[in-house]
Amino acid sequence: MFKTVYWKEVHEHVTTFRFAAAMVTMTLLVLVSFMMLGSDYLNRLDSYNTLSETYRLQDEGFLVPSYAQPTVSTPPSPLEIFAVGEQRQFGNFITIERWEVPTGASETISHNELLETIPTVDLVTIFIFVGGLFSILFSYDAITADRSRGTLKLMLTGNLGRSTLYFAKFLGLLNVICLPALVSMLAGLLLLSFSLNIAFTASQWAVVQSAVARWES
Repeated sequence: MFKTVYWKEVHEHVTTFRFAAAMVTMTLLVLVSFMMLGSDYLNRLDSYNTLSETYRLQDEGFLVPSYAQPTVSTPPSPLEIFAVGEQRQFGNFITIERWEVPTGASETISHNELLETIPTVDLVTIFIFVGGLFSILFSYDAITADRSRGTLKLMLTGNLGRSTLYFAKFLGLLNVICLPALVSMLAGLLLLSFSLNIAFTASQWAVVQSAVARWES
């Protein structure tokens, strides 16, 4: 009986218009977000490589080693495509000078000025607001639809307990909500890999997978 209620819940939600709207909306938003933030990351990475080479040549130009002012740099992370965070608020280069302790970054690499004038919509923002909105729409109809059709009373008259019924509905609803998130995430990763040629290391992939699993739970 548990499987019957579970598959009934999944089938009823998947065949509705709101599920198609959730799939299309989240996929388009994720693709647009990944395209903008991915292009911005590539521009920032190019600026970082240019400045790093400039500082390297500058350090090699000092004839007296004690006059050298080495520069410590931090490259932009591709994980900013998924969640912007606060890394952009800090600089990327710190110059170490004699008799002075550096307290902050001295220079920030250039990036897309358009993203500074509008709120940044990253993957976390899309999942929280858009995913949360569709979750409310799906969960509201999970009980009221069966109650209005009379099927809720019919299921409870059998040997199906309330806790089993609610758990089957919850599990089916959870899997339905996760489908648009997984499809949009997969489409975004394909865009980054094949269109923008952005590669991730094994540790970065682990961070992305753990973040998606945390959101789904």
